Amino acid sequence: PFVEFRLTQRARALGLPVPRPVAARVLRAGVTYTGDLITERLPAVPCSSLMAKGTFDAAGWRAAGACVARCHGAGLDHADLTWNNLLLGRDGTAHLIDLDRAVLRAPGRWTLANLARLRRSLEKLTPDWTAADRDSAWREFMAGYSAR
Repeated sequence: PFVEFRLTQRARALGLPVPRPVAARVLRAGVTYTGDLITERLPAVPCSSLMAKGTFDAAGWRAAGACVARCHGAGLDHADLTWNNLLLGRDGTAHLIDLDRAVLRAPGRWTLANLARLRRSLEKLTPDWTAADRDSAWREFMAGYSAR
């Protein structure tokens, strides 16, 4: 949790849309431990929830794309980039959470792997959608990603 705490602080210092870290702790029990990280509560919901409710509109897709593009542009490689870790606020701003395995690195081809993982997450979360609906949503996301 301390690594995630420090990385989240660095990401915030870069102006990235991540929650403010508040506290971290580790509790040891013999050879094992548990760790906790507390971050500010964002007035936002996971994009996956909006998809499930059918309330994720084009502006939301574009906001999510712009959020990921900002993070990628700053070199934030999110190892678990899924729609559960992208949040959309009531004000239309998107945020990225769960940076426990993320790293900051020079922008590069790793962004393509991040986007491929996010696309697989879309397919997994929307089994009832048609391929055309998924493609349309992804185009909106990529429009926001490219507009950054």
